[in-house]
Amino acid sequence: MVGVEVDTVRRSQWCCVSVLALLFMIGLGTLAEDCTITVQPGESIQAAIDAACEGAVICLAKGEWEEHLTIEKSLTLQGMDAERTVIKGLEAGLPVIHIWSKEHIGVTIAGVTVTGGLGLLHGHGLQVAGSANVTIGASTFAGNYVYGIQVRDSAQATISYSTFEGNELGGIDIGNSAQAALYDSTVAGNTRYGIAIADASQAVISDSAVTGNAMGIFICDSAQATITDSTIEGNEQDGIFIGDSAWATITDSIILANAWEGIFVRDSAEATIEGNVIRDNVGYGVALGMHLCFDTDRVFTGYVAGKGNTVGGNRRGNYCPEGLAFLFTEEGGEFDRRE
Repeated sequence: MVGVEVDTVRRSQWCCVSVLALLFMIGLGTLAEDCTITVQPGESIQAAIDAACEGAVICLAKGEWEEHLTIEKSLTLQGMDAERTVIKGLEAGLPVIHIWSKEHIGVTIAGVTVTGGLGLLHGHGLQVAGSANVTIGASTFAGNYVYGIQVRDSAQATISYSTFEGNELGGIDIGNSAQAALYDSTVAGNTRYGIAIADASQAVISDSAVTGNAMGIFICDSAQATITDSTIEGNEQDGIFIGDSAWATITDSIILANAWEGIFVRDSAEATIEGNVIRDNVGYGVALGMHLCFDTDRVFTGYVAGKGNTVGGNRRGNYCPEGLAFLFTEEGGEFDRRE
């Protein structure tokens, strides 16, 4: 079942997050004793990567580097912190950092700012592709022309304590059959999407804030997402959009003051909505893409279930159609239009 698959992804990612969180609590500076090599400003990070053995820890001193990095082996890239260690792109059409391997590799990136991805084609801060498995912590991805991070193919990414802001197309893009887990992070002020989840990808979003983007969280195609204990607020379009044949579970979250709908479910998408606060959105709190709610010829052929949500102050209405009233009761229910 879909829910079982996503929950399995979530559990498998917690181990990596716990280890990374422990390192942060100890303090990034204490990792210096474990450095295989320390790269100083003016020295090439790429040269250190090329020369490093599998599993090496490459530490970056305080400073700014203007270069593009390609990583095709298991290693750790450790900055001082996101304020003091900056990696900036130079050339249009290339991600600032590209991690790729057709075989499984494990890469950790922590304590850096990645910025300056240029050009509409591949101008990401970080692109993770192939079969790479990447852990990202305490880092900032800002001011890139496309996405702060793009995760593609069958790659996996675990992201925690990080910030994605001011990227032109969006904060995070997850596509193909990639899997990503986002914890304790902020996705804010991105020009088009906060988080885009597409194709057959899977995502877990927990204890995070998605605020002030154009579209908050966009889930489409046959993607699967679990959103829990998060705040989706003040986005210029929908807080959460679920379309095509996508599937999402949204629990214990705050969906507040978005300029369109708080949660919008369309096409044959399926959603479980439980225990959320859904307030003060300019459109509906929760709405289905159908003629009873909008001037549209679309027919909703999906499924919505849930209970125990709190609603109020949504300008166009708290829910539409009337058949969704169960979402705001303790008993709950379902709205099933699947064929």
